[in-house]
Amino acid sequence: GTCHLSMGTGMRHGQCGQCVDAASHSRAKDCLTKVQDEPKLLRPAGYGEEVILKKYWRKCGIKDGKEECGEAVDCSQTIQVILEINPHELKKVEDQSEQFELVFIMKMYWQDPKLHSFWTKVVLDKNQKVEGKVPPAADANQGDGGKDGSTKDARQAFEAPLQEVEGVVRRKYLNGDLLFVERDEDGRFKPARLLKREDYAHLKEPEWEHYFFPDYTFINLVSFVGDEAGKKRLVWCNEDKGGFVEFTRRYDATFQETLELRRFPIDKQILQIKLTAEADLKDFQFVLLDDKGKCPEVSGEEWFVQKDMQEKCTTYIRYADEKYPYFVQRSLAKTVLHIQRKSDYYFHNVMINIFLVNVIALFAFSVPIPDVGDRLGLLSGTLVAVTAYQSVINAVIPRKPHLTQCDKYVIFAVVFQVALGCETMVLAFVTQFREKSLETQEELDELAALIATIDHIAGACFASIWLISNATVLTLFNQMYEKWKAVYDNNKEPYAPMQECITCRGRWLCKQATLKSLENSKTLWRCPFCNENRSGHFRQHYFTPGCKGFDKPLVPRLDRKTFEEMQRPKEMTQGEKSHEEEFNQRFSSEPVEE
Repeated sequence: GTCHLSMGTGMRHGQCGQCVDAASHSRAKDCLTKVQDEPKLLRPAGYGEEVILKKYWRKCGIKDGKEECGEAVDCSQTIQVILEINPHELKKVEDQSEQFELVFIMKMYWQDPKLHSFWTKVVLDKNQKVEGKVPPAADANQGDGGKDGSTKDARQAFEAPLQEVEGVVRRKYLNGDLLFVERDEDGRFKPARLLKREDYAHLKEPEWEHYFFPDYTFINLVSFVGDEAGKKRLVWCNEDKGGFVEFTRRYDATFQETLELRRFPIDKQILQIKLTAEADLKDFQFVLLDDKGKCPEVSGEEWFVQKDMQEKCTTYIRYADEKYPYFVQRSLAKTVLHIQRKSDYYFHNVMINIFLVNVIALFAFSVPIPDVGDRLGLLSGTLVAVTAYQSVINAVIPRKPHLTQCDKYVIFAVVFQVALGCETMVLAFVTQFREKSLETQEELDELAALIATIDHIAGACFASIWLISNATVLTLFNQMYEKWKAVYDNNKEPYAPMQECITCRGRWLCKQATLKSLENSKTLWRCPFCNENRSGHFRQHYFTPGCKGFDKPLVPRLDRKTFEEMQRPKEMTQGEKSHEEEFNQRFSSEPVEE
């Protein structure tokens, strides 16, 4: 029997690494059958169809086989920080230092409810027409206050110089219009008036240190060149919704990244930018837009970006845990670059040369066994040449405890030459040993002919082994690249981490907080189906955006239409005279405070 697990509604398993919604599960013959999940409906616990986690429990754990939850944290009022990271150019990837340099633009958008108005200074444009007295004319004939050219006072419009006024912006519209409350010289506030964008030359930005900003850190950042502070811009604000802020910052940054080089030089890599919030989930959470991933340009000829994978996922949110084992939980985002090495350089300049050196080593079979010194001299020369290429490879890549594919090829070439030397030495020793027991020249000639025949057969076998093995490598060379699923498993990339219980074959989402402690801590996770938590009784899976059913991110994203409605609400398109009248009627009795 097969048990189907529906992720849409129903039961939650409290002891699991990450709770999974399930409609039902059954037992057959007193044992839990293998769980078949429906990943297209998979959602981390607590999210549902929301783009943020609205509530979680801190200090949770398992004690005496039962789950204990700590304090509940309400995140329903958290500020949603809409994040966009657009990679522009991958400048270089350093194998030896395990670093990469990337140029990218990071944008953040958020709605601050406290930014409903702000104290500022406005420089009125010199072309604005204001009422006043006609300035005294130097010549009575130049006066235009009366029909007779006199200089008597008259009310008319004249061109004023630049004028800086203080006050409070109560509304800022998308086109730059302001609903402005001016403060006069006596410190009193005048009724609000509408300033069109053409009415003022400059508007002082809000004092940003007084308002919300999503503090963040790049965990693996080494160094960067760029704007130290970034640029903030108030898109709009009003008294009901607060203010909508746009933050832009350009980075030319170097990041640290541990490279997985087991397949070098036919390897794929995941380059990561790890972004973490410096505040709890209840303060703010990162949110992504539901857009296609972006592919950066790549400088140089060694790497290229896997377009299909990159468009499926450039940035993703690491889902938060509904039942969190520690005290403070932060929002985490990752930008990943899926790159593949162009192995032509190593194929043409290393592997082909090693192949040719070993072909030259096969020339040793043209030297008779009696001339064993000359033969071994040729083999030792080719052996030195092969090991020299190993030094070239070691200068390029970092020291790793495991062998790369290139290392294996070089070792195979060295072992092949050692085998040639062993074959030569064995035949030479046999010849010397047998010659001592032979007396006639005819017997010696027969021995020499037999040894030569064996040597020729061995040479043909060695040549066949070397040519066939290299032909196989050449044929399968482009098929030796790992699948992205294996790359994610090797890097333990937590895009969609799942645990599988070997005892009952159940699967569930892991807790993000316990990915690195699954082997050591039995107080943080447990199989939700059979309560198994013994070390070695589970298997870890790291699914990719290319795996069936995981093409959609686990954390829902904000659709573009909703974002545009937030960014550009219709009622904030431009200011109208009626807005000024309505505002003054509404707030006529409310004092305006600095």
